[in-house]
Amino acid sequence: MKGTIMRKLHSLFGFAAIAALSACGETNQAPMRSGNVYTASETQKAMHIAGCTVAQARYVSVIGDSRADRNRDAVNQGVGVITGALIGHAIGSEIGGGSGNDLAKSLGTIAGGAVGSNVASNVNTNRRTRTGVEYTVNLGAKGYRTIVQNLNAGEQPIQPGSSCKVVASGNALRVLPL
Repeated sequence: MKGTIMRKLHSLFGFAAIAALSACGETNQAPMRSGNVYTASETQKAMHIAGCTVAQARYVSVIGDSRADRNRDAVNQGVGVITGALIGHAIGSEIGGGSGNDLAKSLGTIAGGAVGSNVASNVNTNRRTRTGVEYTVNLGAKGYRTIVQNLNAGEQPIQPGSSCKVVASGNALRVLPL
């Protein structure tokens, strides 16, 4: 009887763990501000434009560091630790008897929490890392500038030597093809 209950609990913990870790790894994100994506607050405003030529373009990694990214990281970290601890506790409960079982459950809880924390950290890093492009543009008499922008799925970087324009809206700069 006890074995049947424990198997059901383990199945429940396993299901909860898979669901929780799946939530941690959710990567569906809205497109980031880029050469083709604007925020609503940037519409209906005049922007400054300067003609330029792309001198260099290279792919870079852009790490999300917004408050929303940090809040999501904290939630994922907590879910990872708790889920790992629950799984570790369930596994430890199957080992030994008496005080040995108590020790196994304690060690399983600690080890599971540490593994869950590590998994959540890796998920957070992968979720926050996006592909971007760093442009060095020649603005003629105004010199060279380097601008980094997000590169969303399906967008292609502007090739070196291509004519382009730098569009400025507040603090946001974009390099766009002509």
